[in-house]
Amino acid sequence: MAEWSYSPGDLPAILGDDTAVLFAGARATPTARAVLAGGAVAGGWESAVDVIVRAGLAAAPHFVAAGIDGTSLTGVVRGSSRIVATHVDGRVSVLTGAAQRTWQEFHLTDVAAFAADAGDDAASPTRPAHPGPLAATRLHARLIPAPHEQLDPDLTLGFSDALFDLGAAPAVGPERMPAESMPAGRYDELFGATLHRAVEAAAVRPPEEDVLDDSPAGGARAGEDAPAPRAPRGAVVLPDGRVLPLTGTLLIGRSPRADGPDTVGLPTLVTIDDPDVSRTHLRVRVDDAHVLLEDLRSTNGTVFTAAGSGPRRLHPGETVRVTPGAVADLGGTRLVFEGVR
Repeated sequence: MAEWSYSPGDLPAILGDDTAVLFAGARATPTARAVLAGGAVAGGWESAVDVIVRAGLAAAPHFVAAGIDGTSLTGVVRGSSRIVATHVDGRVSVLTGAAQRTWQEFHLTDVAAFAADAGDDAASPTRPAHPGPLAATRLHARLIPAPHEQLDPDLTLGFSDALFDLGAAPAVGPERMPAESMPAGRYDELFGATLHRAVEAAAVRPPEEDVLDDSPAGGARAGEDAPAPRAPRGAVVLPDGRVLPLTGTLLIGRSPRADGPDTVGLPTLVTIDDPDVSRTHLRVRVDDAHVLLEDLRSTNGTVFTAAGSGPRRLHPGETVRVTPGAVADLGGTRLVFEGVR
């Protein structure tokens, strides 16, 4: 977590919940527009860098791309751009890409605060900032450590879960996203002011790792025996003709993984052979009264169309109620829901 602020200026910048990207030099503005149009910052600083260098490193502007994880700061800095980080013990780290032909990567720990700029030391007033695009000379962040329980050093523990941190889930790595264009517009209209946006709730997803065997990785594969504690509330039809009854929870993706059983047992893992589909793209689950569909912060998103209404792109982590005849488009894959009740 971070508490963001900025010094107003004319450099395009984009803030995410835990990500900051600041652009400077030639091609700063069109590159910032491309990153913003593709929603790359939502996937972390690495996803933003993928878009920045898509036209080749020689065409990339000077930039800082940084991500926060607790009190750790990771990213890259290119050209005259600069990171100035203050550590919890008072040390100061200054990083710049000025002496590098490509960029300088960094991973700093025990960081209390940092600033990102284009090498300008001039002092200027700051304002609070929120996720979205803005125009700045400098970005500021105060890192807020995640709370954790302090154990009494004089307390003797037996072997139990208290000795281990069983709750931490590894961060989801980025996936490459196709480039998208944004309608041309005036610079001030895009980055002239901070946009105040609600922070999307992050969906918990298991680690996306390549699996070399055919083990179920925490769930039952579609077609295998799976718990069916309730009568089907309809079915979902897959592009290859499979028809799956809606009785519990389905995790759908290119190589889906589950983090454990849900309230009715192990989820069914449904594999979709489509490179545009994320490894664990979405969840379909049945509760006592409804069938619900949730986008699991997929890279290319989910377009949901309810019967009798137009298509709507879901926000990352958004859950919608599935109605009879609803359709979910995942890249080039279409799921059709039939007989939902």
